Amino acid sequence: MKRAAALLTLTTTALLATGTAAPADTLDHVGTATGVDERTAGLVLEVNEISRDSSGAYATLLWSVRNEGTERITINPKDTSLDFDRQSFAGVTLRDEESRTRFHPAMNSESACLCTRDTVGTIDTRLDPGATLTYWSLYSVPADLETVTVEVPDFGDVTDVPLT
Repeated sequence: MKRAAALLTLTTTALLATGTAAPADTLDHVGTATGVDERTAGLVLEVNEISRDSSGAYATLLWSVRNEGTERITINPKDTSLDFDRQSFAGVTLRDEESRTRFHPAMNSESACLCTRDTVGTIDTRLDPGATLTYWSLYSVPADLETVTVEVPDFGDVTDVPLT
């Protein structure tokens, strides 16, 4: 019961970041990567933080994408290879380099990703020049895991990100 309450609290807190514009100077970041193909050219990925819940079993990734280009760009870091619901950012993963384990976002009982997802068409994925959008994902990770590599489709990896 304690674990479920911690997960609910963490998930509720994480829901505050649901793909909305954030002032670029309000969030710190612990690592960055740039877009790696023509669809993400001019975009910068910022990993803002990975914070654990009080049990240490769950971690919330907060990440942002900033458009440093001159044109509006639509981002799409989705994963259609897994059985997640529609329109989620389930493609954002954490990788433990030591064990070579990849962690996908947790799922609820309806196979919905516990991450930024668009169930009613409200998530903004369009970035105007100079704009920043912030998203989140929830993961179940080992309590002794200290650092990970963050993988977002169409961006370079962000390595050595600490879990705090």
